[in-house]
Amino acid sequence: MVKRITAAIVMAVIVSVASPSFGAPFKNRGYGTISCGEYIENRVSHEMAKHWVAGFVTGMNAIRSDEVSDDISVDVMDGADIDAMTLWLDNYCRANPLHKLAQATIVMVEEVERMKQ
Repeated sequence: MVKRITAAIVMAVIVSVASPSFGAPFKNRGYGTISCGEYIENRVSHEMAKHWVAGFVTGMNAIRSDEVSDDISVDVMDGADIDAMTLWLDNYCRANPLHKLAQATIVMVEEVERMKQ
């Protein structure tokens, strides 16, 4: 029950982005709506966005945890810490300044999942 409530809250606060992992577009609010260009240029937004990314990834863990048995801990980032995620996002956002931070975060998670296969 708690997992479903957490997942619902996370989904209520994220961007309209289409992604193969999520299927239909979903709504986003907060720092996920900023462009990658703004994320790179504005250090205040950059710092706050790090917390948004950590929360987004935590929400993805909660959603994905419903897909496995209760004794398995889900980590969509396969142990990567916030500094590693930030470095990946910095590089991605420099190359894709018009993408939204939520889109960049989804691409990051999908790339980690591909590497695990």
